[in-house]
Amino acid sequence: MAERQKLFDERREQEKELRSLQRKKALIQYAEAKKEHYKLLRNFIQTQTKPTLFFAPAKHSMRSLELLKASEKAIDGEIMSTFHYRLSLLMRG
Repeated sequence: MAERQKLFDERREQEKELRSLQRKKALIQYAEAKKEHYKLLRNFIQTQTKPTLFFAPAKHSMRSLELLKASEKAIDGEIMSTFHYRLSLLMRG
């Protein structure tokens, strides 16, 4: 009877660890998809409104090119924060 309980407990622990690994994998996949999405948005100008809008002018002016560079910088910051979030998930265990 004790051996049966021990096997049951071991199986339960394995299932618990499996669920934990599946959850981490799902979070990492989500972060990776978000990163790819942000990479696509680097070619657009980000507005300051909430919710944020993205647009691309038909022809760029000097001002729109400046705004595009600023948007790229902001999106690169988002990508880095996503990377740091994924890294913290892996470090936690």
